[in-house]
Amino acid sequence: MRVKYTNYFEHHIQSFDDILINQNILEFDCSNEKLKEIPDFLNFTECIYFNVSQNEITQLPKTLKLPNCIEFIVSENELFSLPPNLKLTQCEKFWIWKNKITKLPDTLKLPNCIEFDISENLIRELQNNLKLSQCVIFSGWENKLRKLPETLELPNCIEFKVSQNKLSILPPNLKLTQCKYFYVWKNKIRELPDTLELPNCIKFDISENEIIKFPKNFKLLQCEIFSVWGNKITELPKDIELPNCKEITLNGNINSYNCIIL
Repeated sequence: MRVKYTNYFEHHIQSFDDILINQNILEFDCSNEKLKEIPDFLNFTECIYFNVSQNEITQLPKTLKLPNCIEFIVSENELFSLPPNLKLTQCEKFWIWKNKITKLPDTLKLPNCIEFDISENLIRELQNNLKLSQCVIFSGWENKLRKLPETLELPNCIEFKVSQNKLSILPPNLKLTQCKYFYVWKNKIRELPDTLELPNCIKFDISENEIIKFPKNFKLLQCEIFSVWGNKITELPKDIELPNCKEITLNGNINSYNCIIL
């Protein structure tokens, strides 16, 4: 069964009861409908698309089960948390951005997640057992993150966005060899991990941190835009390699030309 409500209140639908009770819902789209809650009697066990974004929902049913869900979209609501036993093992798109969530469930597993977006929440930390080995887009900007799990693995990540947090360090074993967009601006990072490798990075932005030095022989061979303004470093080290860089921003000064060092 496919369910899509457009202009929910204009159609004067007062209740889901008569329409949906005991039905197996395959696609559920109730986005932008001024909903405040989702009834707990609905059956989502077969649901592959679940979208309740742009509403006024403060909590999801504790009994919510989505074992076959591929797209889970609850962005732009008033959620403070997610159901503790939420199962999303098939989920490829996990969008919970722009809520008031402070923590993800400890039991949350997203082994097939490709798009992970928790931006614009109040999350302070991510659980150590969070596995995102298939993730291509990792977006956690504008939260309260103080650190990332040391076990975090993102071997397929192309976009890494953790700007506007309270990070003071990045995981020493963080692997981002496929990353093209590396955004960690506006944090409190003093040093990058010596083991950090970004061979495919095109845009590198660590502006507005507290960087005092770079790893020895740091290389960004594909980088075109390199932004480090608003840090404590006043010049780039001589051993840094930026052979394809077209724009370097250091302390507010933009230099646009091919260069190896500034």
